Amino acid sequence: MKIIDNFFSDTQFSKLINSLETEIKDKKCELYYYGQTHAPNELQFDETEHEGLEHCRYYRLIGDTLTITLQALHEQGIITEEGLKAKDCMLKYHANRAPYRAKFHKDGLYEQGSKLDYIGMTVFLNDWEIEDGGLFIYKENAGDTVGTFIQPKKNRIIINPLDLPHAVTQILNPLVVRKSLQFFINVEHLM
Repeated sequence: MKIIDNFFSDTQFSKLINSLETEIKDKKCELYYYGQTHAPNELQFDETEHEGLEHCRYYRLIGDTLTITLQALHEQGIITEEGLKAKDCMLKYHANRAPYRAKFHKDGLYEQGSKLDYIGMTVFLNDWEIEDGGLFIYKENAGDTVGTFIQPKKNRIIINPLDLPHAVTQILNPLVVRKSLQFFINVEHLM
């Protein structure tokens, strides 16, 4: 697991937030998970590891927010020039509220025993109090009973290059929103 604080420059982060706010105003990019109570559209995902979705919102980002994210990943030496151009990836914005949580899972699409294909990255967009829950947790192997937690912190990125099992503890405070970008990219584009 690789953790980088202050991943985006102040200018990049400001552009990212402005672009994100513009993109999510277009309701066509809103995603729905099966089990959410609000009206579904054609962009539905069946991800059984997510629970407590009734107060959450998800968006698939394909415009400037994706471009800004890809450029920053390339500038920081995380993805290749080809990865920047190919856009063999997916970027989602998550606005999660209590009682959301995610069970341990992996992000790749590969079948068990086959070659790793996609890995996930998380960018936190707001600071977070540890008492509010919503901590990113991971462990080295699925059967492990000991792991590590990472507290959400504004402009912190978590890169999971080995697709280790990870989860999110339940959000406990109903007054806060855990805002993050979830980025998935083909491992062929990693440096």
